[in-house]
This record gives sequence, C-alpha cells and structure tokens, in this order.
Amino acid sequence: MNRSQVMEIKELASLRPRAAASPIEVRVVRIWKPPFRDNETCFLLVDKHGDGIQAIAKGKDQSYAENNLLPKSCYRIEGYACVESEPYVNTLSHPANLSIGVASTFTPIAESNDFPHQYFEFASHRKIQRICGNNKEVTDFIGLLLKVEDKSTKTQRPYVSLILKDTSNENIEVALWEEISKTSTRFDRKAIEGSTYPTVLAVTAVKVKEFSSKCKLYATQLWSTRATHVYLNPTCAKTEILITKYRLQATISDDTCSINATLFDEAVKILVGIECADLVTKSTSTDMTSIPLPVLEISGKTTKFHAQASKDTRSGAIRCVVNKVTMAEINTENDLLTIRPTTVPRTPQPQQAPSRNQLAIKRLNLFPEGNTLTKLIRFVY
Repeated sequence: MNRSQVMEIKELASLRPRAAASPIEVRVVRIWKPPFRDNETCFLLVDKHGDGIQAIAKGKDQSYAENNLLPKSCYRIEGYACVESEPYVNTLSHPANLSIGVASTFTPIAESNDFPHQYFEFASHRKIQRICGNNKEVTDFIGLLLKVEDKSTKTQRPYVSLILKDTSNENIEVALWEEISKTSTRFDRKAIEGSTYPTVLAVTAVKVKEFSSKCKLYATQLWSTRATHVYLNPTCAKTEILITKYRLQATISDDTCSINATLFDEAVKILVGIECADLVTKSTSTDMTSIPLPVLEISGKTTKFHAQASKDTRSGAIRCVVNKVTMAEINTENDLLTIRPTTVPRTPQPQQAPSRNQLAIKRLNLFPEGNTLTKLIRFVY
C-alpha cells in the first residue's frame, strides 16, 4: 500500500489557501473557460459531503487537466495547490481555489451516487440586490418557468429570455446570450419547451444587472456568463418547494370516470382569482385539510379544464395535469356535474400557527378525498 492510499481524504469544506494538499475525492460537475481567458479552464468539483470548490488549470497545465478530468466522472486528486479565490473567475463562495496541472495526479475512482451530480449556491433576494452591478460576483438562481422568448437588446444583440418565479413569488428575467442559448449541453431548449408543466429551471453563474424597460416589470435582470449552465427540474429541495407551492391537488371527473389531477398556478389563478402562494399565505386557518375560503366563494361558476395526461415511468400510474381553465358557458343542466364539498373533521389546533415556510411546502387539497371536480363543473355548497 503506497503512502497516498493511507493518507486521509480531505473534505473540501476544510480546505483553505496555502493549506497542505491532502488527497481529495470528488466528482467533476461542470467545466468551462472564463471570459477573456481562453488559456484557462475551470472545473467545479463536489465531494461526498455535498461541498463544492473550483479548480483552475492555466497555460501548459490546461490541456493536461482537460484530458484527464472528464465531466460527471469521479477522481482522487493529489498534487494540487490551495490558492486564494480569483475575482472575476471564481463562481463559488468557497474562499479557496485549487491550482491543478502537470504536477497533479488524477486517479479515476468508482462511480458512486454518494457524489452529487449537481451543485448550486442559490441566491436570496437580499443577495441579488447586494451584488447587483458587481461584475466580480455571480450567483445561481432557481425558479418556476413562466415564459421562454427570443429577444434582442437595443443594439440588436440576440438573447433568450427566461421569466422565472422564485419561492418568494417574485418574477425575474434571465438573459441567456448566444454562447449559452445556442449550446445544447448548456441550455437544452427543446427538452425545456417540451417538458410537462411545471418546469423548474436552475441557472448557474449569472451576473445581476440593472434592468430598464418601458413596462418596468422587473427590477433586476440576470445575465448568463461563460460558466452558466441551465438545469431542467434539478434534484434539490427547492425544486420540490417550487412545485408544491404553486399547485393544488384535486379530483376531476366527467360522465365516464374520475382521475386525480394537479392544478398549477395559472389555472388556479383563473379558477379562484388568487395565486396558489397567496392561497396558502393568506389563509387564516391552520387546518390544511379544510377547503380554502376563496374556493368556497366561486359557487355557481362553470369551468372547463384543459388537461394533459402522462404515464409515470416508475409506478405506471396515469398523471393528470391541468395548466389552463376557461369559464365555459353551458346552457343545459345535463352538461354539468356538480361537486358538494363535505364537512372535513378538524384537526386539533396547534399552539402556534405554522410559519410561512412551513405552510409553503405543504400540499393543499382543493377538495377532500371523495369529492370531484369535472371537465365542465359547477361549484356548489
């Protein structure tokens, strides 16, 4: 057994500039070249503990590192140097960068799901405001996709515009410049536009810029950089929070059968006149099984669902999604099926009301089990 095999594997979180270069075991998550520095290559590395660090290979070390470190693969790395993080180049909050090259050893290790496949450092609104206009800093952002559109600047520079809604119910625009929007490994537009709603996108390494337009819809705008990657429905807690926060569960039926369905934000807003997030946060009841008051207030309205069905690849169950509803005019009573919400047993009231965050991640039931909504329905109580 050689010396490197008995040396302790170092955690990335413990590394500091000028620290000893103990062996590390990591997955290569992303690779890119920083702007105006084509003789440098950056690597985002993540370890089993979920911590990330950026490694940089320069000059004669660049091709050696590129040939020996492949994206998505796992390695034991030795012979690196811990250095101060570089302004304009570093994309993470870690205080150190790793300098790697011909003096380094990259030993492939077995693939393991213990090493995360993705790594993000999502920004809060406070951080976005703080770094606005600061070209030295970039951040990651996640949100529910509302719109994809081709645009151009006043100087006719083309870009793809993404409108995202974050967990605080705020919309923000992301501008993907052509070096990202035209590269399918960075931005798979076909997969994103073909995905079933809801679509959550995580966008990495974006700069925060002042945004100005005639309509003034957005206070800030996020710009892609050379390090930007766009992830579709990433595997992380915030994805589940976003999907849960902007949806309601229901059962819909016609004269043939019924099916469980998920109603998302745009449909719910038309249906009850209030967004899902507000339906949660403005509720005065702490009993999450009760029917929200705005739902009860739409008694007598007739509604048409526009539903999309798909088969779950794991369970084989049919999943039904409602992205749109229209208030249909129906003249014949036979065209309607009605629903009658039943009394829901109240659960004991907690001593304190749930916090906003606790409420936000709970899934609301539009109606308790046993009640139905229909393709064309009238709400009664």
